[in-house]
Amino acid sequence: MKHLYTFAIRLYVLGIHLAAFFKPKARLWVDGRKDWSKKLSIQKQPGQKLVWFHCASLGEFEQARTVIEQLKKEQPALCILLSFFSPSGFEIRKNYTLANHIVYLPADTPENVQRFLSIVQPDLLVLVKYEYWFNFLQGLQEKRIPILLIAGRFHTKQLFFKTWGGWARNILRKFDGIHVQEPDDLSLLKTIGITHGVLSGDPRYDRTAENATHREAIPEIQRWIGNRKCWVAGSTWLEDELLLFPWDSEHALIIAPHEINEGHLRSIEQSTKSSTLRYSKLKLEPGGFSSVLIIDNIGMLMRIYGMADAAWVGGAFRTGLHNILEPAAFGIPVYFGPKHDKFPEASSLIAAGGGFSVSERAQLLQIIADTGNQRQLQAGKNADAFIEAKKGASGKIVPEILNLLNHD
Repeated sequence: MKHLYTFAIRLYVLGIHLAAFFKPKARLWVDGRKDWSKKLSIQKQPGQKLVWFHCASLGEFEQARTVIEQLKKEQPALCILLSFFSPSGFEIRKNYTLANHIVYLPADTPENVQRFLSIVQPDLLVLVKYEYWFNFLQGLQEKRIPILLIAGRFHTKQLFFKTWGGWARNILRKFDGIHVQEPDDLSLLKTIGITHGVLSGDPRYDRTAENATHREAIPEIQRWIGNRKCWVAGSTWLEDELLLFPWDSEHALIIAPHEINEGHLRSIEQSTKSSTLRYSKLKLEPGGFSSVLIIDNIGMLMRIYGMADAAWVGGAFRTGLHNILEPAAFGIPVYFGPKHDKFPEASSLIAAGGGFSVSERAQLLQIIADTGNQRQLQAGKNADAFIEAKKGASGKIVPEILNLLNHD
């Protein structure tokens, strides 16, 4: 099984190298790993311990972030290595100040594993949510380096639960700690004989709750909103925009699309059938007015949610609902499309009365018309209470990290 897995990894790497000729993201993946062993230099003080956090991409980093911050408060001298698989995580967080070293994870081949571990010499791997690179995991276990999974999610399609997945199950059983998000995860693990899982929840709730306490309006956007009710549509794709547009409401709409290339921005401007203004021009024209404000940069969405009366979160007309916790933490109702089965926070927020799945434009138009009514105000309170009730995962995870580091 190991040889087949490694062969598949080599084929995947070959495919990425071929795709790099045509796709910018693949090119970043390849360039970021070029001569990685020559560029990787780990500097530790005598006796200093290194905790390695691995995140697939940006979403997993947000789950790890509060854990890293609490850990550094407890043990400021710890050395933190942060690795990413995806360019969308690395490129945005490559300057994160609490990590001593931030790298792309090399391809999971036996030779890369041996070279990486000999350079890094980690004292602990904290694996976030998923992405089980089995050669790395086996290499760590052979060197008796502890492995801790946090914010774990499990489903029956994973290799662990296949009849031929015995090799993967044996590796998972040897994890020193498994912290999961939902009770269903624990139940599924028990079907393969793993009983040492812990229900800790999702550390993103800690992060989003903390962010919401630092609500800070953006002055030029606040002036643009004026006395109008305001919707914020975050991380939208074409399917979301087909539901939102044309924007016929008297309320203001701020849209922050997932893709901000020029072609997509122009498509939004043409489909709204109402006056639009890009944020980059708003800064140059403080008196500018429009029905729709288009955010043509990355990094502002969380602050903008704090200025909204209601939020639409994109991605759930495809298969990848984006972050609904950020707007919920600001105590506003959150709306999204129908494909959210893989995102337990969506079902939980719906059950709590703070989130709503919408699939038809007529339904959304009525919701928009009712913005600010008593029902929506109560939904916002429900969303806020939901976030508060879900906090606390980081406080359960950090003590185990410290215990594993101090256990000889």
